[in-house]
Amino acid sequence: MFSDLYVMGANGQPERCSDVIQWAKAYESTRTVARSMVGVALISTVFLGVDHSYGASADPVLFETMVFWPGHELDEEQQRYVTRSDAEVGHAAMLLRVELAMAQARQSEVA
Repeated sequence: MFSDLYVMGANGQPERCSDVIQWAKAYESTRTVARSMVGVALISTVFLGVDHSYGASADPVLFETMVFWPGHELDEEQQRYVTRSDAEVGHAAMLLRVELAMAQARQSEVA
């Protein structure tokens, strides 16, 4: 019934879960993959626990990086990933993107 649910296994890799109670308990404690602050901007990468491919991919899309930077064009920028390692790399790339935008914003303030 709940074929699109996943939990983070002991090895750090997603595993299918058919028990919604087990899924809910695991979901509360295993979501955060990475979290970074750059000034007022938060970059958050999480395990979604639910396949977000909506049938568009043979592999489940289970991770997401999102930027929270109120008032900036990067606010709510997001990327989704199939694997945890892709999510970790994606987080680092988004962090660099935000750091660059923050540096450019500071330069603009000085000029």
